[in-house]
Amino acid sequence: KTPSQPQESTPSTPFDNEAGPVRPPEVASSSDNSSATRIEPFEDKAIIKFVNHELSTSWKAASLSPSPTATDAEWCRRVYLRLLGRIPTKQELDVFASSKPSVDKRTALVEKLLNDKQYVAEYARHWTTIWTNLLIGRRGGIGKGDLANREGLQKYLGDVFQQNRPYDQMAYELISATGSNTPGTEDYNGAVNFMLASMNDQATLATARTSRIFLGKQLQCVQCHKHPTNNWAQQNFWEMNAFFRQLHVVKDKQSNVNRLVNQDFVGKQGNPNDAEIYYGQPDGSMSVAYPRFLGGKPLDHNGQVAQFDRRTELAKLVRQSDDLSRALVNRIWAHFLGYGFTRPIDDMGHHNPASHPKLLDHLTQQFSAHGYDMKDLFRWIALSDAFALSSRLSSTNSLDTPELGEIPYFSRYYMRPMQPEEVYQSLLVVAGRNQPTGSPLEIEQARRDWLGQFAQKMETDEGDE
Repeated sequence: KTPSQPQESTPSTPFDNEAGPVRPPEVASSSDNSSATRIEPFEDKAIIKFVNHELSTSWKAASLSPSPTATDAEWCRRVYLRLLGRIPTKQELDVFASSKPSVDKRTALVEKLLNDKQYVAEYARHWTTIWTNLLIGRRGGIGKGDLANREGLQKYLGDVFQQNRPYDQMAYELISATGSNTPGTEDYNGAVNFMLASMNDQATLATARTSRIFLGKQLQCVQCHKHPTNNWAQQNFWEMNAFFRQLHVVKDKQSNVNRLVNQDFVGKQGNPNDAEIYYGQPDGSMSVAYPRFLGGKPLDHNGQVAQFDRRTELAKLVRQSDDLSRALVNRIWAHFLGYGFTRPIDDMGHHNPASHPKLLDHLTQQFSAHGYDMKDLFRWIALSDAFALSSRLSSTNSLDTPELGEIPYFSRYYMRPMQPEEVYQSLLVVAGRNQPTGSPLEIEQARRDWLGQFAQKMETDEGDE
């Protein structure tokens, strides 16, 4: 028998917690998909307790009992992998496992990995790798003729994570960036490499990647026809695409430096005051589109940058959108626990309901309320009961099998293959080479050469590997 869909709990009184209430307040959404009500930030303990309460409620509703708690050694290994991208050294593991078991010591380790000076560089390296791969792929920015510069993007992201820059600011900078792609140049701005790696005919790849990564919407599905299960239409894709039509690349053939700039867009009819785009319908007819955010209001049709900077306006709208937080929470939950609240994690909407909607809503609201601090989100999930469970199936939760396509209940820790980058960093630890010698360029080249065996470009319109 397959467990039923998790039911939302509706306790008659707020869940008891000294740190504050745990029932999330209602959020009214405005027409531009941004939160109309400011949410009060709760303390970490209250948020973690709410997470545990919602999961426990879903287990009871599905007649499941969770697996036992993982051993200290198991938990220590997984928290190093998730936060730093490598297994702990023998000394790190021995120190943690030999101390007296307690909740406080796990909290202390999470804080140490997130904030201790000893781990700042490793933390930034790991999350830089994750986001570089997500934004431009494992092979992006290193091939002959690539517009993007991988080193330039990595430097930018390294600064973001070392400074713990808010996520909404990072998203805004990546979407709106202009400047040079190469470190050391006068107008260097590493954030431009996301857009440069997404430049193709009519900027369709930039449209698809921005919507998928930052909004959790797979709009590429409606580029040529209406979505079969969602209410998105072709119009939605091309209205988003119209935001990118001022993009322009300036190439310096002598230095191989590429610069991303905005230039006036005049549309098909050559009128900058009414700069439209056209797209073909399945029946062969043509339709017109102007910039318009998903679910938002009509915007200025002007294509002159000085009058209406379309990409900067899009960056503002993404930054204001509730979907920005929701998509990131879903992605990070999957990073820590193996599965997100939806499958796939970047195809969210009414057509693909979340497994735990109340929990997703609460984490989304609290992430925004905490100033889009990614370390806060990492902490809440790493210290949750779900992350602390053993991966072993038992007779009491044998139906919790998302590996077979079922709904994930997170009543056990789901095993998954290590990523190539995690294998590489862990092999260095085993070999006692986790502090390699050589110049940064030599170290990165050796790493890149080893990882190169695991990925290749598929040369598809969506930039797949």
